Amino acid sequence: MRRLRVAAGFAVALLVTGILVYGTGWEAVVSSIRRADPILIAGGAVAGATMLALRALIVYRLLGPVEGSARGADFVGAFLAGYFSRSVVPWGQSVGVAVTAYLLAGSSESPFEDNAAVISVRRCSSSSRPSSLPSSDSSGSFRTVPSTSARA
Repeated sequence: MRRLRVAAGFAVALLVTGILVYGTGWEAVVSSIRRADPILIAGGAVAGATMLALRALIVYRLLGPVEGSARGADFVGAFLAGYFSRSVVPWGQSVGVAVTAYLLAGSSESPFEDNAAVISVRRCSSSSRPSSLPSSDSSGSFRTVPSTSARA
């Protein structure tokens, strides 16, 4: 069933791309592709794939301590689907955390909240350095502890 949904998602994406290309004009699109510098296209593709792989690696490492988190192909599929949906959904930057966490939770045994926390921390850590980090004690209540960068 899951593979069928993935195939349906790609089919819809290709259909929408075909409609956009048709609306622009096949000749104009083909002409633009022919004029493009292959080295720049390859460089952009390599840079994009590297950025995506590094972002996935960060999320994967942050999910490491989460019990039952998605691993392997389940993680890759959920991460890429979440990243894609964040890119194409209106206000995707705002709802991207929830969508990605939902997809990761659906592909694993870990709760939605743990996945959302990991995605949120990753987003925060890439934009700023917190002076303290939330931590959970044995009772499950959260307290604030200084981060390693604040101690130095």
